[in-house]
Amino acid sequence: MKKSHYMRTITTTVIISAFAFIALMAGNAFAQQAGVKQISLEELWRNAGEKSPSIQARLKDVEAIEYKIKSLQKPYLPSINADLGYSGAANLNEFEHGPLARLTAEWILWDGGRTMASKKILTLSSGSVGLQGAIFAIEVKKKIAAVYYDTARLEASVADEKKKLNNLVSLKKLLMPRLKIGKIGYSDVEDMVIRIEDTAGKIKNDELVIDYKKRQLRLLTGGDAEDPLYIPGFSVLKGVGPEIAAIKTTLTSPALILARRQTALLEAKKEHRERELYWPVFGIELYGGYGPHRDAIDPHKPEVGAGAVFRVPIIIGGSRSAEMKSLTAEIDAAKLDLARMEKDNKAAADYIMKAIPAMDDRMDSLEKSVKRAEKNLTAAFNEFSRGLKSPADMITALQYLYELKSKYHDAKMEFLALKAELFLTYGNDGLSTYDSIKN
Repeated sequence: MKKSHYMRTITTTVIISAFAFIALMAGNAFAQQAGVKQISLEELWRNAGEKSPSIQARLKDVEAIEYKIKSLQKPYLPSINADLGYSGAANLNEFEHGPLARLTAEWILWDGGRTMASKKILTLSSGSVGLQGAIFAIEVKKKIAAVYYDTARLEASVADEKKKLNNLVSLKKLLMPRLKIGKIGYSDVEDMVIRIEDTAGKIKNDELVIDYKKRQLRLLTGGDAEDPLYIPGFSVLKGVGPEIAAIKTTLTSPALILARRQTALLEAKKEHRERELYWPVFGIELYGGYGPHRDAIDPHKPEVGAGAVFRVPIIIGGSRSAEMKSLTAEIDAAKLDLARMEKDNKAAADYIMKAIPAMDDRMDSLEKSVKRAEKNLTAAFNEFSRGLKSPADMITALQYLYELKSKYHDAKMEFLALKAELFLTYGNDGLSTYDSIKN
């Protein structure tokens, strides 16, 4: 009885000390973050949209295309050219040469639709570049979300590992009296020491990884690598975007919208080339100048005139029909790819819509299992103090609890990542535009 009372006293003291140590650590962590603003994922996304050099570069690409559209020749506006030089002219009777100055104005009244076709190509190109920028920004945001959530998961895992370390230390202390009276061997204590050292090493390594990931987050969002960054606890993160029930089932990704636009761009290019190869141009020309010319050999006599311009493509290098067939084949291939992407988009959207609720259920199940495992570990400690459990039994109970916690963290990580995927790829009812970079 005396030995049993002695062991119970030690057990009680160790457990109380362990709880006090955990409380102290929690208090220190709270004190470190007290008064410090924790940053949300949405805020990091906004920072990336405003400061990320790579995203800003995509914005400049769109700006360049828009200026190209503005630079297109406007229909019915003249093209005015000035010629200065030295020239010669001849007729049947004489030849004259001298300085030349001429001003020519040409109005294309109808260019066979070439200008409008060019504008259509540039407009579609601008939209395509914008969508490419949106897709790029989405990929950047996905990476930010992955690093953000993984950092929060690691911080939760480190907190669990520290609790596990305290449990192992407490268990080692409980083993010492048994070692002295010969109820266990030295190998049992040594095994516990190895587990303590391994857990401590893992904590140290994970803390280094957390520091690296926070630096990575700062750089991804256009910040300074040394800026302080505090992420809310993993347990309070709910994920981004609306609930599944609030999202419509017709979901279209920006990548699919881009594929549709690029198919339309190929059709526009075919139309433009067709107009270049087959359609005539009609306009008028006014000119005036001084110098040798066909109608007036006298270089001192000014030249003024007007004429009609009518150009018809007759012979163009290569086969026109073969070129048009090649462009048609490109469009047909793009349409086949687009049909496949339509199916892939629907399959991916359907999977995410089903996977998120399933992962939510998995988290609920794991959370219940964790609570049972925690109660089981408490009971195991009590039974061990009474001599009813062996060190191996305690290790099994301890290991099982933290394996379940790890599985829960992994499931939540996947849940949060799926919500981010749904929000970013299929957000705004699938009508994502380049403006998503700034939002």
